[in-house]
Amino acid sequence: MKIMLTINWAFKTFLMSFLTLSFCTSCKAQVKENYIAIDQVPELTEKDNYQFDIPFNPSKIKNAANGTEADILYQNDDLNFSFFNDVLFLTPQKGLIVGGTNLSIRSTKDEGKSWQALDFSRFANAFHSIAKTKDHIFVLGESKYIFRADHDFGKWEVFNSQTLYPNATGITWFKLRFLNDNFGVVVGQRKDNGRPIMLLTKDAGSSWETINLEGSILKDYALVEVSMLDQENWLILDDTIGISYFTADAGKTWQDISSKMLYDADATIRSLWLVNPNELFAAGSRSFWKSSDFAKDWTRLDFPKPFNPIEMYNEGDYLTLTDITGIGEDIYVSSTASDNDEGRTAFAYRLDRENMELKPLLLSDSSTFIGESHAIYALDKEHIYIVDRDKLYRVQDK
Repeated sequence: MKIMLTINWAFKTFLMSFLTLSFCTSCKAQVKENYIAIDQVPELTEKDNYQFDIPFNPSKIKNAANGTEADILYQNDDLNFSFFNDVLFLTPQKGLIVGGTNLSIRSTKDEGKSWQALDFSRFANAFHSIAKTKDHIFVLGESKYIFRADHDFGKWEVFNSQTLYPNATGITWFKLRFLNDNFGVVVGQRKDNGRPIMLLTKDAGSSWETINLEGSILKDYALVEVSMLDQENWLILDDTIGISYFTADAGKTWQDISSKMLYDADATIRSLWLVNPNELFAAGSRSFWKSSDFAKDWTRLDFPKPFNPIEMYNEGDYLTLTDITGIGEDIYVSSTASDNDEGRTAFAYRLDRENMELKPLLLSDSSTFIGESHAIYALDKEHIYIVDRDKLYRVQDK
């Protein structure tokens, strides 16, 4: 009897191990199948000539901000494209810009001498965000699909996020950020009911899971920005005046920690940049902010004259600092301005920490820029990329 029990127990243990292994193997296979190749999604390739090449001859202009030359790596002559919403470069040779109408991607592997164009929609929907891991580039926006490619931009595939929101009739994703090569959070909005939505990945975007926001204090507005201190502590912004919500438990509970100064200043917060746990910057309309406690308290930075780009614009000329990027302690911002028919001589700035001033990063003393910039990206101090409505610039911080 004792021998029989031992055999039965051993058999049960083997059977449970086998079933567990089979289940886990099935899970891994399912994860791999979450993404499907672009050519297997007809709605993304139905536009005539959805993929084409654009030859380009990069040129240089004088940068009066520091006496160097700035490179023009791309020029869009058709302003019906709207504008670029994001830019990211992996190396000085390889990078991409996204935005426009038609879910448009433009990628280069030779510093702008040639571009591959991809238009995944026949409609006016745009991409909003780019992010990277060690193996992949991710692009997302006004689409239920999360787009992914390898670092050579050669194989594009998509994950249908609507499988996680089966009742949603429309989804827009505004920002994806990775804390490290594995852990990332994406924020957006359901278009059918206006509810904010969030996804989390723990395996570099191979699989995604929803963060349940039903019953939370978050209001029915899109989430447009996210910053992560670690895997538990996150900060998000909505698209009203940039109301900020904080979680200390990976999205299970939330606090509204919007600063009273934000309301008093009649200003919005649109973009976040975390330098270190004790230094978080935020940019928005007519304002630039700093926090030393991960957004529990904000200090508005009042820049002295003679150069203060914020004070140069009054109520009629509305300035918005749109995006922040950085390298170590070096901070760079892009901007737009209303009532701007005559153009602008500067629209991207660097933070001079020693004198606490915003100084032009790209400056013209002979002509003007359109000056409608929604994205800036710093690969290093020699390669900082700024998108205007019609051009992609590469500048140096010297």
